[in-house]
Amino acid sequence: MKRRHLLLFGAAGLLLALNVWHWWPKSTHSTGVPGGASVGKTLRVEDFVIQGVPGGKLLPAKRDVFQPKRPVAVRTPAPMKPPEPPLKSAEELEFEAAQAEYAQIRCLGIAFRDNHGQAMLSSGQQIFHVGVGERVGIRFVVDKIEQNGVEIRDPQTGIGGKINLSEAKR
Repeated sequence: MKRRHLLLFGAAGLLLALNVWHWWPKSTHSTGVPGGASVGKTLRVEDFVIQGVPGGKLLPAKRDVFQPKRPVAVRTPAPMKPPEPPLKSAEELEFEAAQAEYAQIRCLGIAFRDNHGQAMLSSGQQIFHVGVGERVGIRFVVDKIEQNGVEIRDPQTGIGGKINLSEAKR
């Protein structure tokens, strides 16, 4: 075992000697500062020039490093306007106008005399006393008068239906 201890101590000593040799200073006058400045020399202006910048001039800073960094404001694009609906044909406009006028017609009362019916219908502020075949407003014609309601129809668009007597709202 003594031989083994001797070999281990010898290897440790060799490593210690190599380490001291590697880290030992090369010159007694050098301070170890890069750029050649040493203890015995006087300082020159060139010693304070920043190395690695062309012409020794600094570029302007992109931001103040002493202020907190703010997130970049991202502007979202304005929402695109939906495309306008296609223009309606004359038939579609007539159909919608007939539906709107039909929705306003109300049956106020019905009377029969000699099996001929008379109906009182209102459309907005106008009141009509009509019989079968007569017009209500501009477009509707009375098809049938019964005890509980009146059937009207627009001959051009086919819009119409039965308006009940007891109906208050549509």
